[in-house]
Amino acid sequence: MAMAAEAVISAVTGKLADIVIEEAKFLHGVEGQVRWIKRELESMQCFLKDAAQKQEVDARTEDLIRSIRDVAYDAEDIVENLILREENKEPRKSRTVLKKFNSFFCDCVNSHYVGTEIAQIKTKIEEIALSCSAYGTVNLGNSAKELPRSASRRLQDIRRFHYSDESEVIGLNDESKMLESRLLEGGVNRRVISIVGMGGIGKTTLARKVYKSQAVHYGFYHRAWIYVSQTYSAKGLLEDICKNLMEHQPGKDNLSPEQMVEKLSEFLKDKKYLIVLDDIWDVGAWRCVQAAFPNNEHGGRVLLTTRNKEVAAEADPRSPPHEPRPLDDETSWALFLKKVCAEESECSPTMVELGKQIVKKCGGLPLAIVLLGGLLSTRDLSYEQWSRVFDCFSWQLKQDETPCSKILDLSYNDLPHYLKPCFIYLGIFPEDHEIRTRRLIGLWLAEGLVRNRDNLTLEDVAEKYLEELTDRSLLQVTERRIDGKIKACQMHDLIRELAVSKGIDGNFFHIYDSTESSPADEVNKIRRYVAHSSYNYPSSVDVLRSCVFFNEKGWDGYGKAVANFLESGLEKKGFGLLRVLDLEDHSTCIEDGLQKSTQLKELSLFGNLASQGESVIGWLTNLHRLEVLSLWASEGDCLDSLNFTNNKLLYRLHLQGKFAHKLLEAHKFPPHLTTLILKNCYFKEDPMPTLEKLHSLRRLKLLEGTYWGKEMVCSSGNFRQLEILKISDLVVLENWIVEEGAMPSLKLLELKSCQSLKMMPELQHIRTLLELRVGFYPEHLVTRIQKPDGEDWSKIQHIPSVTVVMEEY
Repeated sequence: MAMAAEAVISAVTGKLADIVIEEAKFLHGVEGQVRWIKRELESMQCFLKDAAQKQEVDARTEDLIRSIRDVAYDAEDIVENLILREENKEPRKSRTVLKKFNSFFCDCVNSHYVGTEIAQIKTKIEEIALSCSAYGTVNLGNSAKELPRSASRRLQDIRRFHYSDESEVIGLNDESKMLESRLLEGGVNRRVISIVGMGGIGKTTLARKVYKSQAVHYGFYHRAWIYVSQTYSAKGLLEDICKNLMEHQPGKDNLSPEQMVEKLSEFLKDKKYLIVLDDIWDVGAWRCVQAAFPNNEHGGRVLLTTRNKEVAAEADPRSPPHEPRPLDDETSWALFLKKVCAEESECSPTMVELGKQIVKKCGGLPLAIVLLGGLLSTRDLSYEQWSRVFDCFSWQLKQDETPCSKILDLSYNDLPHYLKPCFIYLGIFPEDHEIRTRRLIGLWLAEGLVRNRDNLTLEDVAEKYLEELTDRSLLQVTERRIDGKIKACQMHDLIRELAVSKGIDGNFFHIYDSTESSPADEVNKIRRYVAHSSYNYPSSVDVLRSCVFFNEKGWDGYGKAVANFLESGLEKKGFGLLRVLDLEDHSTCIEDGLQKSTQLKELSLFGNLASQGESVIGWLTNLHRLEVLSLWASEGDCLDSLNFTNNKLLYRLHLQGKFAHKLLEAHKFPPHLTTLILKNCYFKEDPMPTLEKLHSLRRLKLLEGTYWGKEMVCSSGNFRQLEILKISDLVVLENWIVEEGAMPSLKLLELKSCQSLKMMPELQHIRTLLELRVGFYPEHLVTRIQKPDGEDWSKIQHIPSVTVVMEEY
């Protein structure tokens, strides 16, 4: 509990610090008291760090930790409610004499009320201080040695592109070659090959190494990797397979599972295919999808990873499962050295001996070795540092012979205070979910979990947080951008379970899905509500800070359920403190009552805006704290009246909906917009003359239906900050002119499904361009860029990476 409470205190004190700086005008005589509360909570954080280092604490200490967590939350609620009340006051100039008198009376009452509340908080803090003897002298029970952090960390020695995936694999060559052989050989009948083993043994790592091997890549033209997980739905699984194999979105057609099985079987009947089903927990998941994979005598293969031998036996009784072996001592030591970024020659003989003892306690489990190595990679390469870790780890193993769980605790405890709440927050994502960096960073920033650092933007700091978590092997990189930054990542099941347990322990968030055992009403004061697939909603929404919805499983009734929850909360006059409303892919209209939520920093708004029109537009204008907005209007809605002039903090904007003729004027966009995504806007006029005036823009996506004109021009000297440009499905576009001097910082250009485009634009002047992706273009355009005789080859020959995917016409 101490570790979770420390993360809570870190998040709350960070927010209070921001409030004191940014919202001082609203604190009206209590600013000094708020500063005092912040200082005292920081002192308590020192006590919590000490408690977190200990291996056992008594019941009295547990009560103190719980009290510290609760008083931190109470302080946050009081201060933010004060700011909310002040912001919602009617401007003085517009008040009548009677209203001014009433307002003065209400101000006096509120000031007294706030003063009383803060005084109560101070009293609670003073009582806690006395109880734990100034936060540090209480007997915390038996303890192992602490793990003090070294001032001279070795993070600079960690490679910049430190992948937590198959590039770090050691000792799997023989196993991967054997599995490749079984996939590529063995006759023309369909075969199911299963990798079976305990959590942390390396099933997914081995499967990924095989899947990405050159032999398998060329042996199977039609391939798909599907994450299954412990909680799944037949519909969601089949939709994922359709999407990966056929680039088809079955949800748009509202196909039943039976119809999708038929569609997949028909598609694969004459093809040699490979389907990887990763992390199957029970035979039910296999039964849902097996009919989609025909025995077509073309050598179709299915590769499973599972902890359950029954799944392997049911999937293919004639195919013996492969069970990965624990790593031997030599391979374990090599993997450990790689993770701590050291050569054996750098270690003294005594360090080598100690290091091998540390590794031996991991029992040959790759996950345990990787986590322990990631932990030590942040420390000095010294016998003293390794010895302290060894002593702490050995003490824990005497209590419970489970190396993975104990190393996980050590890895979490070793995180710096600013990373702990960010790590815990990752637990909101569903099991085996591929986490897109942009969404995660937007959520972190909206929640106030990212602290200012040097002269970096908060977005850049958040990206560094991600790199730190991957360096410690707490996140697995699944995809990187052309500039090396993380584009997508995942958490191992065991690591996610740790984040979830800390989140629940600290009342940091509450997740509701079909396996939720306790009714939502039993949980008091929910601050972050996360729905994976459940109708079980909290009744108390008065202190709710964020609502994040996932629809991982093709959940029928998703939109209706979300609407019911929002309407219920509005009836109770909730959502006043709401910062994040992320309604992933649903089409529910937001009622006018939500306009009381003025604290929002991230908002995903979907549905029919026509019935609300100006009221919604006016509400959006008043969201002064808004940083991320996704606005998806229903068909028939018009977005011409949008104006983001007052949304000065808005840096990421996604607009999907119709405009009458052209894009908004440049001055109506937020001044610091860095990311803009447009879709189905149906512009009749070229949007580029407006877009190139957005001087902070770094990422731009023009997607399906954005522009219905034949010519587009990027003029010289503009788009100076633009680094990523993606253009897709502009089916009428014939000529795209890029003048010399335009987009001088561009690194990635993606052109997809612009079937009418006659030739490539003049790209030879953009010397910063590192990657060009051309997808689903007619043959004549692909021919123009072929080396060395293509008419447009000279325009792209300087680009280091050019990828072309052809479409059949």
